[in-house]
Amino acid sequence: MFEGHQIPYIRTMIFPDYNTLPVNLTDSIPAGKGLVIFDGYCKLCSNSVRFLLFIDRNKKLLFSAGNGLQIFDDGETGTIMYYSKGTIFNRSDAVVALLKDIGGVWKIMGAMINIIPPNLRDKIYGWVARHRFRWFGKRNSCFFPGTEHMQRFI
Repeated sequence: MFEGHQIPYIRTMIFPDYNTLPVNLTDSIPAGKGLVIFDGYCKLCSNSVRFLLFIDRNKKLLFSAGNGLQIFDDGETGTIMYYSKGTIFNRSDAVVALLKDIGGVWKIMGAMINIIPPNLRDKIYGWVARHRFRWFGKRNSCFFPGTEHMQRFI
């Protein structure tokens, strides 16, 4: 499934420092792949993952629902994380990095978003993240991909 690589079950891990992921996880992500960690109960997040599955024609992205993970020391759980090429990105930086990694017109879109100062990008991101359940709703069960995408989820 992942070219002989074993990727550990990540849903129960807690990351006290968003700059590091467990070594056994980062060592097992195949070269050339990025890992998107998202909230599987959030409808906005789940629909965003569906969109990423659609636009990621070269299958560069792997996905994991990090439901309720305490990713930051302050207890924030409403963020996306993206691990790529030895670096962990979060919030708006994760969106920019994964768009750039997908390539094509999405790389240009990522570069355009990156023009916005990071503090402003993260304020907008945080505002949407705080209101995402009210605006978009919450799923009763974790997002489950179709069978054609199962191999891309860990």
